[in-house]
Amino acid sequence: MTNLKAWTKLPTGWIQHEQGLKTYKWSTKGNTDNAGQIAALMLLVALAHHTNKETGLARLSYDAMLHILGISRPLVSRGLNELEARKIITRDPNQIRGTITLTNATEDSGWGKLPASGLYRDGRILAFDTFKLRNAAELDALKLYFLIVALRDNKTNRAYISYDKIREHSGLWPNQIRPAISTLAANSLVSVNHVSSTKSEYGYANEFHLPQIRDSQDNIAERSLIHSIPA
Repeated sequence: MTNLKAWTKLPTGWIQHEQGLKTYKWSTKGNTDNAGQIAALMLLVALAHHTNKETGLARLSYDAMLHILGISRPLVSRGLNELEARKIITRDPNQIRGTITLTNATEDSGWGKLPASGLYRDGRILAFDTFKLRNAAELDALKLYFLIVALRDNKTNRAYISYDKIREHSGLWPNQIRPAISTLAANSLVSVNHVSSTKSEYGYANEFHLPQIRDSQDNIAERSLIHSIPA
């Protein structure tokens, strides 16, 4: 399996400009493949990690996807179908099995930094070990995670997002946002603080930090802490 760097590019135009996250909706009526939607977003993480940014091609066998995500072969198939239906990936039947094209992966703009190597242990994405694909909060958490990646400020390694903005981009209501944040935090995918906001009807915004990505601000803070410790 490819040696991963700390982060990889994730195309985010479908999130920021096409409101693609809103197309993922949990249903209690049995007319939506809830587990397939969760599997799709899990797969997108793995595929982005293993995409060649020069060609846009991700070559991952089913066995590799099973190992990375810890889900069944039928769920991998359903997840890929969901991604293809939304045109986030394409699969050419004439290409080698397991070769997938990630839409817009070769573009120089319109992408966010998706944490990569820090998410893995023994070749698996550790956070997904707790996912059962039977819980609406898991789908909501993944939607929020992709939104954070898309809106993250590269200078601060923070995404400042009010509940209003989360609703605007993802379709999540406040009663869905809180469990989503808890799911992400419990699996060490984000850390979050509340900051004052005059633009939100709730009076604050969320400051999300992706702990697997380090930046100059993190390094400066760490050096300051080290220098403050008596010898």
